[in-house]
Amino acid sequence: MYRFATPLTLRLTAESKRRLVKLGRERGFTLVETDIYGETYFGDDRPPVLRAFDEHDDVILCSAFTKTVAPGYRVGWLAPGRHFKTAQSHKFHTSITGALLPQEVLAEFIRDGGYDHHMRKLRAALRQQCAQMSDAVARHFPAGCRLSRPQGGLMLWIEMPPQVDSRRVFEQARREHIGCAPGATFSCSTRFNHFLRVHYGDPWTPQLEASIQRLGQIVAEAAEHGRAAA
Repeated sequence: MYRFATPLTLRLTAESKRRLVKLGRERGFTLVETDIYGETYFGDDRPPVLRAFDEHDDVILCSAFTKTVAPGYRVGWLAPGRHFKTAQSHKFHTSITGALLPQEVLAEFIRDGGYDHHMRKLRAALRQQCAQMSDAVARHFPAGCRLSRPQGGLMLWIEMPPQVDSRRVFEQARREHIGCAPGATFSCSTRFNHFLRVHYGDPWTPQLEASIQRLGQIVAEAAEHGRAAA
């Protein structure tokens, strides 16, 4: 499971996490938590990981620096608990080791306090960009649209009117070089066919404002088309 994961950016409460860990113990399954977005929280305190509620060293926690520092480094880490030997064997048989230089660079970045400083700036920037993107969507998208209120992460999840086909919106937006992802991508059912994911990880610019304005127009046109076809 993820924290602030794409596309919903939801997070479990501490009590829900405690209950989930307990359920895993009772039912005999191991939980694997991917925490790559965990450092992008907007509040004052970092939400606890599932492993914080694990009294039997059974939860596997993994994360990476791809969403917070440098996507190109492809450096991550794993805390496998009592599954260490199995994880070590899998690592050895798949890639043996990772690139050492990026690991050393990141280790020094953490040791000298650079990572903490960077994350404070990044969280503040993401929080502002999320607010700017949310405000633009509220102003430019047609009536009947609803959007998530992320508490971290990089994504905004938009519910459009039910007659809107997110794939139709995506195809038109792609032709105009506007980035978004159709809700249909994130489910094997049709439940999210009228949802859209947008990314607020870039600094806000007039060009982004114009893109969201145009995306809102595309959604309005798709809504009108859907009504006409009904």
